[in-house]
Amino acid sequence: MDIIERNNLSNIGNQFDNNTSPTQTDRQNYYDAFIKYFDCVINYCQTELNGKTYSYDHITPQVFVSEIKTRQAYKQYWRYSLFCALLYLQFLKSYIKICYLERYKTLRLNLICDIELLLAQYECYNKNFNGNIHLSCGARKDVSSLDMLWVLRELNSIENIPDIKNISLRDVKPYQMFVIRQILETLGKNVIGYDKIVDKNGKIVPKFTQISWEFLYEYSKCTSWKISTPISISSIHLLNKWANSFVHSGYIYASYIQYYAFLIINELMRIPKTPVKCYDGRGRICALFGDIRIESYNMLKRDFENYISSKTDSRKCKFLFFCKQKKKVFVKWKNVDDVGAYILSL
Repeated sequence: MDIIERNNLSNIGNQFDNNTSPTQTDRQNYYDAFIKYFDCVINYCQTELNGKTYSYDHITPQVFVSEIKTRQAYKQYWRYSLFCALLYLQFLKSYIKICYLERYKTLRLNLICDIELLLAQYECYNKNFNGNIHLSCGARKDVSSLDMLWVLRELNSIENIPDIKNISLRDVKPYQMFVIRQILETLGKNVIGYDKIVDKNGKIVPKFTQISWEFLYEYSKCTSWKISTPISISSIHLLNKWANSFVHSGYIYASYIQYYAFLIINELMRIPKTPVKCYDGRGRICALFGDIRIESYNMLKRDFENYISSKTDSRKCKFLFFCKQKKKVFVKWKNVDDVGAYILSL
């Protein structure tokens, strides 16, 4: 795609990368090229979206999906991706600093490729463009074992790296998806209020390490207890599955999608503005978890233990009762005051 602002940013950026002693004029030209590119794409997104904004719960089921099967679904995906890109570009416009321009090479290369592909797909699917679109760049969309080794080496010796621009940010930054996955796993356990799930020998049962959001999703319409979250349980459940896909596949999603995932986590972890009155009459505010509230907590614990029991596999055993006893698992609960949510009632 031939976009003047993109071409200028690419050309000026390449010249800046090869300039060992850039002048203040060089720096200003490079910075201005960034801003003009941002403004160009922001204007395109705003025009196509016609000023519409969308909630996290509206966007999440459209963009954090494992597969897209129909043309209409593709149109929805690229339209809502356009909204994610708009937010990301608006953030970048206020984020980049003229004094740190040497650090933005990876950001620039990834951004140009991601945005060019997004606009090309949007033109084809949403605006029915019938001509040929030639992309000017591309990028490998997976993390290889060698990439992971480089990340491991750099993290192991990060204190001795003299300049952040020397870090392979293309390989390091996607690991924010892994951090998102770890946040959700830890948060889910804390929200329900357990430390671990173990077998009769006290060993952690691996199949249950990701069970918390599955349970909350399946029981989200439960009437015996209630849970309220800043982001819907269904959206968190989808985001958790999306983050897991990176752990298992190493696929690198577009930078604007990664940024939108960060926004969701940030909103999920936002603390309430005023103290929350809990079951014991005390007002609490805790920075370790967001504004998540539970009513009738003991009923949630009961349902969770029943849910875990129902997931214990005893199908291959001839004597069902014996097998249930042999395969019994145990939930190691936290003290109620250590639960990662505001317990409004027991």
